[in-house]
Amino acid sequence: MARGKRHRSFGNVNEDAGIDDDNNDDKDNNGALPNDQRKDTSEQGLVNHAPESPHYDTICMFTVDQYRQDDPDQAPGNGDASQINVFTVRPQEIWKTFQRYHRIICPNEEYALQDNIIIHDPTVAPNYERVALIVELRCFNDDHAVLRIFKYDFMSEQDPKLASILRKQKQNLGLGPLSRDELERELIATNAMAVINVSLVKRRVEVVHVRPEEGNTVPERGYWWTHTFDAVTNDFN
Repeated sequence: MARGKRHRSFGNVNEDAGIDDDNNDDKDNNGALPNDQRKDTSEQGLVNHAPESPHYDTICMFTVDQYRQDDPDQAPGNGDASQINVFTVRPQEIWKTFQRYHRIICPNEEYALQDNIIIHDPTVAPNYERVALIVELRCFNDDHAVLRIFKYDFMSEQDPKLASILRKQKQNLGLGPLSRDELERELIATNAMAVINVSLVKRRVEVVHVRPEEGNTVPERGYWWTHTFDAVTNDFN
């Protein structure tokens, strides 16, 4: 039985793209590369984050701006082909004081780059839970650790007409009809970013990229996705 891969990418996703790579530790050429292809500027690979109190602040000091920008490596005048998605974490001065790490323990569970996780998302509702992908992990000290994430959206929460169109696309590729359980576990992979406090992490989960055109099937357990949404251009794929 063919199964999908567990990584995703959205082309070039750069932070402060106008700054030269060699002089900018905060720039990522791709926000969702596997661990062995990512640049690590930390002196350590693991940090413990275990504050004494179990009650953490849910409001993070950092925000993320995402926008389109001309690609310096492409010739101008090619329309969308000469532009890339870029992002900036603010406030930059404080962000740069947080050290990058590969892994973190919080409080008794270890999390790493490229882990898929369940988080509390109070920006939607007080008890709302969403699935996210860790693309960067930073700590200032044992009491101040944050994650930069890509968000997943639940297909079941999309506009019914859009969900129906996407479902027919999958059926045309041989994936379906889908059971109620399979539909409830379907996600949309997005490049919508956020920086969150690690206190919002609930647990690690399994997320699989299902490619019907390659004969992939929906996993029996865990979440899965076939479609992507570009939060900058508002394009579904």
